[in-house]
Amino acid sequence: MKVMRDAYQEGLIILIISVLFLNFIPSTDNNNQTRVIIEFNSIYTDLNLLYLKILGYDFEMNDKLRNVMHGAVINITTDQIDRLKNETITSNVFEEKFLKTNLDKSVKLIGADYITVRDYVGRELTGKDVRIAIIDTGIDYTHSDLFGFGKDGKVVGGYDFLMRDEAPMDTDGHGTLVAGIIAADGNTKGVAPKAELIAYRIASDGDYVSTTDMIKALDRAVEDEIDVVNISLGLDYISEEIDSAIKELVSRGIVVVTAAGNNGQTKQIGSPASASSAISVGASLNNVSMSAVSTLKISSDTTKYNVIPMIGSAIPKETVIGNLVFGKFAKVNDLKDIDIRGAIVLVERGGPITEINGEKQMEIVYFTDKEINAVKNGAAALIVYNNTHNIYRGSLINNKSPIDYKPSIPVVSMSMEEGLVLRNLIENGSVDAELNIFYNPDIVASFSSRGPVSPFYLKPTLVAPGAFINSTSIRNSYNVTSGTSFAAPHVTGTVALLLQKNPELIPSDIASILTTTAKPVNDVYGSPYSFNTAGAGRLDVDAALRTNIIATPYYIIIHLFEDKEVSKKVVLKSLDDILGKLKVNTAWDEPIVLDTHIESIESDTANLIINAKLSEHISGKYEGRIYVEDEQNKITIPVIVYVDEIGLNVNNNDGKIWLSIDSEESWTFANVKVTNEENRHGYSVTLTPSDNLQSVPARNVGEYWIEANVVTNYGDKKGFSVLNVSNVTTDNLFYDYLGIYGIPLKEVFIIISFLGFTAVVVYVWTKRNNSENRVSKPLS
Repeated sequence: MKVMRDAYQEGLIILIISVLFLNFIPSTDNNNQTRVIIEFNSIYTDLNLLYLKILGYDFEMNDKLRNVMHGAVINITTDQIDRLKNETITSNVFEEKFLKTNLDKSVKLIGADYITVRDYVGRELTGKDVRIAIIDTGIDYTHSDLFGFGKDGKVVGGYDFLMRDEAPMDTDGHGTLVAGIIAADGNTKGVAPKAELIAYRIASDGDYVSTTDMIKALDRAVEDEIDVVNISLGLDYISEEIDSAIKELVSRGIVVVTAAGNNGQTKQIGSPASASSAISVGASLNNVSMSAVSTLKISSDTTKYNVIPMIGSAIPKETVIGNLVFGKFAKVNDLKDIDIRGAIVLVERGGPITEINGEKQMEIVYFTDKEINAVKNGAAALIVYNNTHNIYRGSLINNKSPIDYKPSIPVVSMSMEEGLVLRNLIENGSVDAELNIFYNPDIVASFSSRGPVSPFYLKPTLVAPGAFINSTSIRNSYNVTSGTSFAAPHVTGTVALLLQKNPELIPSDIASILTTTAKPVNDVYGSPYSFNTAGAGRLDVDAALRTNIIATPYYIIIHLFEDKEVSKKVVLKSLDDILGKLKVNTAWDEPIVLDTHIESIESDTANLIINAKLSEHISGKYEGRIYVEDEQNKITIPVIVYVDEIGLNVNNNDGKIWLSIDSEESWTFANVKVTNEENRHGYSVTLTPSDNLQSVPARNVGEYWIEANVVTNYGDKKGFSVLNVSNVTTDNLFYDYLGIYGIPLKEVFIIISFLGFTAVVVYVWTKRNNSENRVSKPLS
């Protein structure tokens, strides 16, 4: 015990001295510096920074990180970064990036209306005493619906990471819109109007955000004792450091809700929504009057074409049926020599391109003019396909429209790719079409980003209203806006209501409730949305507040290959301490055979056992649901089954994870990546047919994700597996971590030697100075 006490005292003395000396070691004035986040292997950041100074690293301190990781934000000369990454004391070095955010805004209108919510005993649920941090462009806390700044205001605190002050005022409007959806309490009502807001300003215009500022804001959330974090600044990039910080935040009991992004189907979900432990929210349409959707069916094929009603389009009372005709750009001259009476006219967006003075210029033909010309010639409906890649949402009403203009026929937009397909059909013969426009608020918005992010977890988590949302804006105004940025705060507000109802809920409980009570939604053709598109379904606040069953885990992902059988367990727990008689049903199709049963039933818990196997091997991704209900509750557990192209044999013994490829096909080599789900540390190994059994050390108990990329005679193929490790290695752990408080002995000796040498120099200098003073002292 004495040895441990002495070691602690020595370590503490070294730490204190290091903090003092760190401030006296100068940095070179060098403009060629880069801001980086440095994550250390040990908790003693000051000692590690001192060690780097001793080694000659030239850097300036920016901020220390104490919560989401052990490290610091520093400005360092660029040519030292690669060397820094190889130091034994560093776990990660992340260079600062300025990433484009995925935001979308609409036109200004006024108004919003939310109903009062109550719990089962009649208590009003308003989010009272729940602290919500909004990481965004700040909040305009002068807005009358947000009740001022400080302990007596709606916005009780915050920080401006751009200006480095305590006044996170919003000058853009994005953060204020988010804040209003969550907790406005005036002319408009947020989902949780009595919740406390904390504003972290990391963006000024909503276009770009620094990864280091995002990390610092997440770190601050721990110090400010935040309950829920809302991040509506979705990025177009997956940032390892941001996703890792969010995982740490959630492990500390803070719920993190993020916007999935507005890239539609063009890009995958980026950070922070890509973090496995974040609740990632896509966007559905809003109310009935703002939820017009459309379908297009062609008689000659079964393709489900994606068409979007333009803003201001006429809504037909019944389906429009007619011959499909190509009308070029729908200019007057384009339509005068063709018969489009009663037809559905397909036209191209924009206008013809002409060359003027050697430069190519495109003539502008407004949507308004296209519709007017089509109506004059008797068209029944108009389809405008894009003149560049992907789909868009057009508007018939603009500042170029006639004052008295009112669209007369249905007008929809379409992608360039599908438009060219239709043009080709028209050129090859007569085409009959059916166009229908109707209202459905449970449709996923076309701009909402899709998954998957990983074959090991579900993204997005769910969807919520995110189109044409009324909320507060800067300068005491109101806006109607669209984007997943404004879907996420609906979920954040709901989390506040759940925490007010039951403050003991942890983040995984919250995620379970939201996921298993979400309403499954269908596309415009009536087919269920893929989990990649809508997650578990649309947010259902009433069902979330009524349920008393927590499922852990709350979704299931299974990887199968040939005759392999996989079992999973879901623990069902009652929040009321009494679990009723349970019934289980599944919604599943071949080739997956899913067997479920309940076992180990206690008063408040039960185990749901799921066994999956194949009736035949057909590679692909399959989705279904498991329905669990008692006398009062019904929850839905999403299930995804991947039937892999290549098999992986994995097992855990002797403190190792053993790996081999299972394939009857000829293959040349395989790269296998093994990742610990908890800390994301991992290994990569290469397997060959002649060396098809290798192992990696199992350092930690828990779940490991294994991914194999196998080169075969028929191209690259992938295989996946999940392994729960309980047998961990003890080899080399003593040598790996030998030192003082996690710092290797080599680094400790260097630090002590430096401090000792410095102390000797100071002692000699002081003694010499005192001696000189005694010699020169005058006689009295």
